[in-house]
Amino acid sequence: MKNSVDTAMQPLALPYKPALGRACALADPIVQYIQSKDFVSMMRVIFRAKIFMPIVEVYRYTRTYEQGLSVAEYLIETLNEHIHQVTTEEWNKWMVYFLHLQLKMLDYLNRWEDYIACFDQVKQAMTNGQLDASYDYLFLTNRYEIILRKLDKKKHGQKLGGLLRHQQSQLTKEEVDYRFDRALHLLKCSCSTQSGCLWF
Repeated sequence: MKNSVDTAMQPLALPYKPALGRACALADPIVQYIQSKDFVSMMRVIFRAKIFMPIVEVYRYTRTYEQGLSVAEYLIETLNEHIHQVTTEEWNKWMVYFLHLQLKMLDYLNRWEDYIACFDQVKQAMTNGQLDASYDYLFLTNRYEIILRKLDKKKHGQKLGGLLRHQQSQLTKEEVDYRFDRALHLLKCSCSTQSGCLWF
């Protein structure tokens, strides 16, 4: 079926852009791979094979949250640059998944203020019809409320030790290497089976 192009579509107005801790997008092998291909064709392959969510899980499992965050920003910006080359359905689906990656990484980086600001913008975009509200299930209100409580404790100077997500620096080099090897193997399995998930 030929893809129709919706020339009336507009980029997401001022997508929330959290400051990155360091410029690491170009060092990320997933971004390097995507950049080496035609963006729209590559995204169609990724979503057809149901491997976007497994990619999100690779960042979570290996605790490469900064890289995942920079990838999310790259994907959001690049999708808006190619907005007239995709269908309305593709743009909506891809954008909400990219925003889901952004939120997930902000959560795991313990960047609660940025998480709340990004989440609020996503919900507002769904309310005003800028994003398809049928993807609302990707943005969990209960997680938002948990982070609001964490933020409140932080503002009141309470101890946060048990509330903080673990970072890659807490793993040994051997643990990091093992996780990368295992994640790569499982990602290949997910791609071949098109299961849409990884099982760690």
